[in-house]
Amino acid sequence: MDNTENLAIALKAIADEHWKNQSCPILLSGLHPLLIARIADYKNILNGKPIKQFIQETGNVRGYKLVEHPTQKAKIGIIPVDTQYAFPATEEQLQPTSTDNTKGSAALISFFKALGNLPDEEIQKVNIPVSVIVKLLK
Repeated sequence: MDNTENLAIALKAIADEHWKNQSCPILLSGLHPLLIARIADYKNILNGKPIKQFIQETGNVRGYKLVEHPTQKAKIGIIPVDTQYAFPATEEQLQPTSTDNTKGSAALISFFKALGNLPDEEIQKVNIPVSVIVKLLK
C-alpha cells in the first residue's frame, strides 16, 4: 500500500467516524490534528497539494466526498460518499433581500391599507384597473 492510499484510508475513517458520532461533516479546519494522529507526515504525502484538492481527486473512489457551504467559503468538510448533507441556511440567507419588487409590494400594501381606512360607501365606489396595480408593483 502506498502513502497516498494510506492517506485516503485515513480520510475515509475520519469521515465515517465523525458522521457516525455527529451526523455532520468534519470540517477541513478540524481535520489537521486528526490526520496528524494517524499519519504524522501527511503533508509530505500531499507534496504541496492542498488537502481539498486531494479530497476532490480521490474521494469518490475512496468512499468520502467534499461538501461546501454555498455562501461561507470557510465551511468545507468531508462526509461518507453514500450520505447526503446540506449546511443549514444562515440568518443572512433566510432574510429577504431588498429589491425593487419588494419595495413595490410594500407600496401596494400601504396603498391598500390606506383604502381600507375609507368609509364603506366610498370603498364601494373604488374601481382600480389591474394595469394600475401592476404599475404600482413595478
